Amino acid sequence: KKYKMAKRVLKTVVFMGSSRDMKAFWGGDKRLGDRVLKHVVEVLTQRKSNVGSVKVEHDITVFDPLEVFGEEGALKSSGSELKTPHFYFKAGSAPKEMEEMRTIIRDADAYLVVSPEYNHSVPPALSSMLGHFGGSNYAYKPSGIITYSSGPWGGARA
Repeated sequence: KKYKMAKRVLKTVVFMGSSRDMKAFWGGDKRLGDRVLKHVVEVLTQRKSNVGSVKVEHDITVFDPLEVFGEEGALKSSGSELKTPHFYFKAGSAPKEMEEMRTIIRDADAYLVVSPEYNHSVPPALSSMLGHFGGSNYAYKPSGIITYSSGPWGGARA
């Protein structure tokens, strides 16, 4: 007798940390993180593991500050300066795109952050993007941090 395996799809949100959009004068990529992000998404997409008899896959949403704070982005009304975080609005009065982003974050099963190291710290755009939404939206869910750097520390200080 053949048994059909149960399947669980994890809603996984990946936050991209870098908002850089300019090549350094010495050359190279605009954002080293684009390669890292691409790899992370590929690994999650191809990852097919089992927990007991349950097959686990990922439904991935990427939030990139270049898009989120851009002209059509969910946080365009607030900007990367964190002028108007979601939790300052009365229920139902936040801009539609911001509310949709909050719903995706709140309903996610897991989070990954792909972050560069900017001057021994967290990138401002990443901090602002996460800070627009109250901590309870992220609470009690598994998360991971993937750091990178062109320097010898590999993002350990981010």
